[in-house]
Amino acid sequence: MTRNTLAAIATSAVVLLGASACSGSTGGSTSSATGSGSVASTGASAPAGGGSTQDISALPAATQAQLDKALLATGELGKLEGVVKDDPSSAFIANNTLDTATPASCDIFNLVGEAGGDKYQPAAVADAHIMEADASAPNTRHFVHLSGYTGKQAQAFMAAIKTALPGCASFKETGNGEHYQETLSPVSLTAGDEALAWRAEMTMGGKSFTIVESVVRVGSTVATFAEFAPKSPSLPITKQSIIDKQVSKMQAISKA
Repeated sequence: MTRNTLAAIATSAVVLLGASACSGSTGGSTSSATGSGSVASTGASAPAGGGSTQDISALPAATQAQLDKALLATGELGKLEGVVKDDPSSAFIANNTLDTATPASCDIFNLVGEAGGDKYQPAAVADAHIMEADASAPNTRHFVHLSGYTGKQAQAFMAAIKTALPGCASFKETGNGEHYQETLSPVSLTAGDEALAWRAEMTMGGKSFTIVESVVRVGSTVATFAEFAPKSPSLPITKQSIIDKQVSKMQAISKA
């Protein structure tokens, strides 16, 4: 997680009179399953359907037109009608200045929050956020970021996260002269061809923030999901219906 993301959380928390991040409907130990995937808040992250064993290194990157077509749109999520397409340069997940993690092996989690950073630059990106319509989770925001990688890039990106996650249970971050502590815990997720997810808890300026990030690969395209629910202290939990619908649209362009 980067300072830019933390700053966005902190600003929104003040505006919306809340202090926590991420989405869901009930407590942190809740699990849910709908359609093509399932998620639970305990256990190790896992690939879906054995997709991570497939050789996708020769797959080309999705084009900008394909990602725009694959991105979630208003009317596709039932009660979650408010899908807003974001400018990639100012989206919640955007390629901005990175913080530095100690140990350095945990920097991959900064890169996830910064759209791959300079190390994993996609050929194209698309971003959106969705406002939660459910009264049980007021002001919840769901963020979606699509990255058009080559197969080789997508494999390397997912492998870097999977390798680093066990050793990054607790680490320090430094950015803009400030320091904060971050702890990660795996969240079990089954979706797409390969999926990894984790809950990050951060302490900064005397305040604590929590966010769940999920990274799902379909072919050579990678989707990153982040959840933000400032007025729901029992959260976070990944919003499975959003992941399922987004994955189905990614699958459509991967077969095109």
